[in-house]
Amino acid sequence: EPHVEPHEPQDNASRRRRRRREPASAGDGCGLSCLVRLSSLGKRALNSGARTRQRLRSGQRLLAIRMCRAYCTVATATAFVLAKLIPWEITMRRHVRLREQRKDSSLESPDEVEDELEALQREWEANLKTSQWTKQLIPSVRPWYTRTHGETSYHLTQVLSGHGCFQQYLHRIGKVETPTCQMCHSGEDDTVEHTMFRCGYFEASRKELTKALKKVQLSPDTLIETMLESADNWLQVSQFAQRVINEKERANRTRQTRARTAQQEVPTPHLPNGHMTMPEV
Repeated sequence: EPHVEPHEPQDNASRRRRRRREPASAGDGCGLSCLVRLSSLGKRALNSGARTRQRLRSGQRLLAIRMCRAYCTVATATAFVLAKLIPWEITMRRHVRLREQRKDSSLESPDEVEDELEALQREWEANLKTSQWTKQLIPSVRPWYTRTHGETSYHLTQVLSGHGCFQQYLHRIGKVETPTCQMCHSGEDDTVEHTMFRCGYFEASRKELTKALKKVQLSPDTLIETMLESADNWLQVSQFAQRVINEKERANRTRQTRARTAQQEVPTPHLPNGHMTMPEV
């Protein structure tokens, strides 16, 4: 007798469980249903209180910081751009608008709904108090978001954000006593721009970089443009940033070790008869 597996009738609940386990096909309307659900949730979030919206943005900020490996002190806008994330409010507004367009055919078509990157660009330019260095490097977000190569790293993100192993930044947060450069001793404040483009200590490495990039000179206005030209250019700049940051971190650790050793070796004054001095009360 041939083996025949018995057919078990499935109720509606069994079908729903099976449907959840199986991947959705391209034509089952899953994309539309997800869009409707997402738009509904987004509309409620956009209409919620300021505290709820801030909580949502704080969660996305944490995600962005981890994605681009940035210091936790970077501005929210900087973290979003370096991580190539679109703020949830912009995405939700677009989804809500698309849903409304599907309900009312008199509205503009989805292709004419405002592009998310256009909205992000306006938000990027409107905030004049933060992200000044990153805005100088990345004045337009579209080439950065639409690039086809290149990933940020712990070292490269320090260069792109200005928050990292730079004396001016460390002095601002109370980690060091002076903002001046301790590598070239030029007396100039050790900003990220000084480190990358002017510090004499890294002049030889900088010349090797410009030779590899086939550039006469690099500047803040041309750095990102050069990186976006090719994957090799991106890699060269990233490796230069890694060498520079690693060297600065080693120098900082050496100075800190010497400072601790000097404090421990301070001699304790003694009386002539060999007894230790007593502290004054």
